[in-house]
Amino acid sequence: MRDRAILHIDMNAFYASVAQHRDPALRRKAIAVAGDPKRRNGIILAKSREAKAAGVKTGEAIWQAQQKCPQLIIVPPDYQAYKRYSKLARMLYYEYTNQVEPFGLDESWIDVTGSLHLFGGTQPYRETHQTGAPPYRQTHQTGASAYTHPLETKASTRSLESAYRVAQEISERIKAELGLTVSIGVSWNKVFAKLGSDTDSGDGILCITRDNYRQLAWPMPAASMIYIGPVTARKLAANGFYTIGDVAHASDTFLQTRFGKIGFMLRSFARGEDRSQVRVMDPAKADVDYVIKGIGNGLTAPHDLVTEKDVEALVWLLSESVGQRLREAHFRCRTVSVAARRAGDLSGYSRQTTLSQPTCLTRDIARLAMGLLRANQPFDRAHALRAIHVRATNLAALEGPRQLDLFGEEQATWRQERLDLAIDELRRRFGNNCVRRVVELSDEAMRQVDIKRDNTVHPIGFLR
Repeated sequence: MRDRAILHIDMNAFYASVAQHRDPALRRKAIAVAGDPKRRNGIILAKSREAKAAGVKTGEAIWQAQQKCPQLIIVPPDYQAYKRYSKLARMLYYEYTNQVEPFGLDESWIDVTGSLHLFGGTQPYRETHQTGAPPYRQTHQTGASAYTHPLETKASTRSLESAYRVAQEISERIKAELGLTVSIGVSWNKVFAKLGSDTDSGDGILCITRDNYRQLAWPMPAASMIYIGPVTARKLAANGFYTIGDVAHASDTFLQTRFGKIGFMLRSFARGEDRSQVRVMDPAKADVDYVIKGIGNGLTAPHDLVTEKDVEALVWLLSESVGQRLREAHFRCRTVSVAARRAGDLSGYSRQTTLSQPTCLTRDIARLAMGLLRANQPFDRAHALRAIHVRATNLAALEGPRQLDLFGEEQATWRQERLDLAIDELRRRFGNNCVRRVVELSDEAMRQVDIKRDNTVHPIGFLR
């Protein structure tokens, strides 16, 4: 059976590149997209290539970045623009296949196996964007190995050669139509395709094939592979496993003892055995259908939350966003959880409570979240909070059946839902701040915060 032809496309320095494309005065300059220091989230979210060359790093404080690069230009994030560019890119990919699976705003897998015959011949390509990279077709020495991969077929080779040409065309179109550059990995599975795009942070294309994966992928650090984070990488290194090739040769005993079933999954990834499918995109929303398991929102407060009044203002702001998004997605929740981070030592905790009846009411979510906080800490300067997160889980369909009660409270709940839905419609038409609760206006610093508008949906996990 012919191997799949999968591309992983990563838009380079996405936030910064969008800013430079929208404002020509920023092009070829060292810029960084960063939060607002006045709101205490002043860290570098993204940087341009010019800023990267000066040593600026994502995640560091603005003042640290400016010490390295005094001429650094700071621009605020514009999530609406990022979503617009992301959608344009996804619709461009959709012209090549309906199997387009986003992985965050700036990354997508696409599976062109079934459409290759529409976009190219079968002759091998003669170039690579990778400076000094090995040629596409190459032999390799396997050495003594505990694992031998099935032989590659000629049909598989031709499919990746054709996929490379599709990748070239997509790269050129993104550059011409959106003004951005992309790194693309091409492989027969999603894990190695992503590894290919991650390996080149510039305007490049890297193919990882059955012929060359031992030579290209296996010498890479284990942390280069998806799902091997810093903690897992340290555990592996402590036992002498430093590269992806080392992981590919790990024994059953070691994996079972140290990692359990996730260890076997990582080994299969390292061996190129990932068989997860690229999901089909819905062009109406430029996304795939995900199973929503929870809806939450968190915020670092503009100042330390010392009094109960301070905490309540932020909890209600967060609950407004969570409740509104629940209703938009046609859900109620049975569980409400709250997480808090302390201002003094940045330690944190989380608590949750489960309801007998599911709810989508902002009022219920806020009251439950506040109740959890009251039960777990005093409100004073010694126990001041820096950040709060409110989350609704254990979801049920909004239109689903509900248990009636003997005391008529169900009618009152139904009327409150109708009121919340009416307010949702007003906010949809006139902005989220057109209707505000008095409790949310009690804190001057948070009056202008629009949590729902500024909410960013982070990448969906590779495993679902």
